[in-house]
Amino acid sequence: MAERGADVIRRGRHRCSAYIERPSVKYSTTRPNKRFTRSGADDTLSFEIACVIQHYLFRITEHPMNSSVPLSRIASAGLALGGLALPQLATAGLITGNDAAGFRTGSFLLEIGYADLGFNGTSYTNYPAYDYQTAVSTGAGTELIFGAALAAGTLIDASESYGSGTETLYQRWQSGYMGYTPGYTSCGRYSCWTYPGYSYPVVTGSGSGGAWLGDTSGYLGFRFLDDGWHYGWAELTVSDGSFDIGDWAYESVAGVGVEAGSRLSLASAQDVQGVPEPGSLALLALGATGLASLRKRRAARLH
Repeated sequence: MAERGADVIRRGRHRCSAYIERPSVKYSTTRPNKRFTRSGADDTLSFEIACVIQHYLFRITEHPMNSSVPLSRIASAGLALGGLALPQLATAGLITGNDAAGFRTGSFLLEIGYADLGFNGTSYTNYPAYDYQTAVSTGAGTELIFGAALAAGTLIDASESYGSGTETLYQRWQSGYMGYTPGYTSCGRYSCWTYPGYSYPVVTGSGSGGAWLGDTSGYLGFRFLDDGWHYGWAELTVSDGSFDIGDWAYESVAGVGVEAGSRLSLASAQDVQGVPEPGSLALLALGATGLASLRKRRAARLH
């Protein structure tokens, strides 16, 4: 198969460059809803062979007895390809989801595609002092658009600035302590009476901050690295030491941006191209083998 398959590829490689050189084409290998990753020379070879076979099979359907179509080579390449585990191509579009848990406190890891977004809501109270914080952090291969909450419709793509690490989204704090006035006893001519001690709060400072202080509801823009950068958004509301994650979405086609809050994909139909699956190619190759045999018998009768 090595020589014949290579020969088939050489004959039709130029017809298949759109399939092979398009970095946005990808497919699922592991983790449900975490599609993607195409790597390795074997995968590329599989796509090339499949593409060229597809081209010649279209010619066969139009001119089944045309001797210029290399049926024997198509058959051998197609049968060999049928035994390869060719991953299935993903279709262009948004992958969407929702976190219905409502407001959370403590730590929570949100996994979206290959993006890892860590949220942390903490509350410290020792009256009159308190400190409420909500922060987000990025995992490996994940980056955020840091800063204020994004408005609906904001375009999230390569033109934005991204970073990794941790950002405080919302914080409200107050410092202070409890003061104490001791009691005392007072006596008159005929009797004494006691005044009890009492405590009182002493506030020494207060403040608020965080990137989302001015608008505690909006969208996080992020991207994660797989076969390229995939862009996405997550709906979020932050409060005193808690957070509520709503809808989220990311684009299944690398390099294509998304609009915050939108469920419509910006990817065109040309961003993803399909090729036949290995089992189908093997069946078509068997048909090519039959046509090759028919040609030989026809040629023998003519001579």
